[in-house]
Amino acid sequence: MHGRLPTFRTLRWTAPLFALLSIFASCERGPTPLTAHVPLHLEDHLDAATIEGSEVPAELPEAAEWGFDEPHPDWKPVVPLDPARKPVQATRTQDALRLVLSEANSGVFPWGPGLLGGIYVDLPDWKREEWAHVLVRARTSGEVDSVGIAFNLRKEPGSELYYSFDFGGEYVDVINDGSVQSYLMRADWSVGREWKGPWRQLGIEVFAEEPANIDILSVSVIPKEAN
Repeated sequence: MHGRLPTFRTLRWTAPLFALLSIFASCERGPTPLTAHVPLHLEDHLDAATIEGSEVPAELPEAAEWGFDEPHPDWKPVVPLDPARKPVQATRTQDALRLVLSEANSGVFPWGPGLLGGIYVDLPDWKREEWAHVLVRARTSGEVDSVGIAFNLRKEPGSELYYSFDFGGEYVDVINDGSVQSYLMRADWSVGREWKGPWRQLGIEVFAEEPANIDILSVSVIPKEAN
C-alpha cells in the first residue's frame, strides 16, 4: 500500500470540517428541518410545510352503481350447478331487491351446512385491477350470517357443484337489527386459481343457517382512482 495512514491529529480536524461542509450542502438543498428539544405542534407550523405526492385527477372516474329503488332486470338469480339446489327467490320491494333464502337453497358446503343463494350482473369485460371495492348496502332482521362477492360464472361444473363462480371474494358478517348497513369488500382480491382474462360477472351471495331474507338497497363498484 502506497502513502501513509491518516494520523489521529489529522482525523481530529477533518471530521469537523466534513460536518461543516455537510451543513452547507443541506442548506443548498432546501430548508432546514424543524428541530426542537420539546414536542412540536404541527398545526403551528403549517405555513412552513410542503406536501409532495401524486396529483388528484381533474375528473375522477365515477363508480358504477345499481340502486334497487328502481327495477334492474340485468341482475338475475344465480342458477346453482347442483340440481338439488334452487335459485334464490328475488322479489322487488319499494326500495330494494329482497333475497329470500329457504330450504330450497340448502346444501352442505366446505364451511358447513346452510342456505346459500345469490344474484349476478354481466359486466362489459372490465379490467378488475382498475377497481378497488364493491359496496353493498343492505338491511335485514332475519338470521343472515354473511354476505359476499364472487367473480365470473363458471362455464363448466367440474367436481365442486356447490360453487357457481370461478373466483370467490371477501365475505363479511351481517348485522341483523333491521338497520341499513354498508358492507365494503375488495374488488381486486379473490381466492381460487390465478386470475386471468376480463371481469365478466359480479355476484352477490348470501349465506344463512336457517330461512331468512335480506333487502339489497344498492350495489356500487368503486374505481381505484376514486380513492
